[in-house]
Amino acid sequence: MRIVREQRLSAIIDELGSVLEVFPQKNAVLVKWGNAALAAACLSGGGYFLVNGILKAYENYYRHGPAVVPRTLAMPISTAALLILIGALAALAAYRYWNYFAVIYEEGLLVSNWRGAFGWRWDEVSSIRSDITYRVYTGVLGHTVHRYWLVGRDAEKAVLDDSIDQVERLAGMIRLRVIPHIFARYNNAFNTGQTLVFGPIRIHRNGGIEIGKLQYPWDQLKDVTVQKGFVQFTLWSGSDGSGASPRVAVAQIPNLDVLLSILDQIPGTLVKPDDETLVVPPAE
Repeated sequence: MRIVREQRLSAIIDELGSVLEVFPQKNAVLVKWGNAALAAACLSGGGYFLVNGILKAYENYYRHGPAVVPRTLAMPISTAALLILIGALAALAAYRYWNYFAVIYEEGLLVSNWRGAFGWRWDEVSSIRSDITYRVYTGVLGHTVHRYWLVGRDAEKAVLDDSIDQVERLAGMIRLRVIPHIFARYNNAFNTGQTLVFGPIRIHRNGGIEIGKLQYPWDQLKDVTVQKGFVQFTLWSGSDGSGASPRVAVAQIPNLDVLLSILDQIPGTLVKPDDETLVVPPAE
């Protein structure tokens, strides 16, 4: 099965054309060899404390009797368990990110991770979803965490995160090439009367938009704004009986760019994307 997969991947790569850019793992030496060294040290240390504790307990058993065995084993076993746990987590991290990178080709992309390598043409990517979160640690200091989910042919999945160098620019290059293909398929389905599903959001050309369990006709939707990790749907005053503006987290919406591109074509609806969003202009 592996040979078949590798042959298939090789054939796909041949179709992708020339390499445009390679995005390697960030801090590859530290992540791979650092975690591997930490795993080896902790697992060896855990084994040492465990064996030494058992030998010490065996010795004390014959010198002082069985009453001292639990007390003799308590500290070595606790230390060994902690070291083995840390070692196992480090080994898992080293294994997960050992061969992690992405390559942009003229006609597609390649993503390699612990599950294997995935090669797709641009028109074979069926979904892209993003989660960009700013995490604050001390009330002042913090950093932005990026995570992107890709779904391709045969429902193959790949995740891109900050472990890849310049992952935000990588995701931008992918979206620039993928979104027009996905939009073309979705827009055709929308115009032929099919219901489109974007996570908790459903839209239909004649039926309007459904957000969670709430449904609104198109003439009730005033504008759509992407801001601070949420998509805000503003309704015309009192159109839902409460004046509320439903909102959905960006991380819950696959193909958000496609959804906004279609909503941008709805008469009377103003779409306000953020800097991360790619809205496909309507065809001339």
